[in-house]
Amino acid sequence: MDHAPGFVMYRLSAIALLAIVAAGAAASAAPDRHTARKACSNRWSSMSGSERGDTRRQDFIAKCLKNAPAGPAMTPDAAGSKAKPAPTPQSGAGQP
Repeated sequence: MDHAPGFVMYRLSAIALLAIVAAGAAASAAPDRHTARKACSNRWSSMSGSERGDTRRQDFIAKCLKNAPAGPAMTPDAAGSKAKPAPTPQSGAGQP
């Protein structure tokens, strides 16, 4: 088969674009997993001894991560960290 040079470049560009998108999706999943692990660790630390029972920390975190939402639903706020409040405008600032 003899393909026109433009067609070959089009196909190569499409393949490269798909590879970039796939790599970006894989890279963006890592921070969410880290945030989920941190949330599970924080939850374990906040539990009392009676709540923990005979459960080992490693087992608890594995189960917690299994039940954690996948994707961007796990935010730092959901992880138990305290977010800074939004800055309030100063009175009279920016007004004529």
